[in-house]
Amino acid sequence: MAELATLARPYANAAFDVAKSDGELDRWSRMLALLAAAADNETVQVLLSAPDVEEDQKAYRLSEICGSELNDRAKRFVQVLAANKRLLLLPEIQALFEALRAEEQATLDVSVASAYPLSEAEF
Repeated sequence: MAELATLARPYANAAFDVAKSDGELDRWSRMLALLAAAADNETVQVLLSAPDVEEDQKAYRLSEICGSELNDRAKRFVQVLAANKRLLLLPEIQALFEALRAEEQATLDVSVASAYPLSEAEF
């Protein structure tokens, strides 16, 4: 897995830099989550792994699956990933992007275990 993170990190950093400079961290988070979910789908993985399908066609079809949820920059990002044969890294890119976003926004995901039921105010 460390190898996947190494390959995905430059793309996650680039996406984060664009999202931050555009003031669209939340939107990019949603777009990358959608792209990662699509790329994680078994049927889509077959398409993205197919050696007989041109890389630009893979990018086009993946963008088409996500529809109007992707902005132009995200579509170009997908094209760059396809040109470098990195579309299957989208789940890892999304995870690294979320780590950068959490650090930027100083947020933590926490789990609370309680022996007693919590009230709405305690959530």
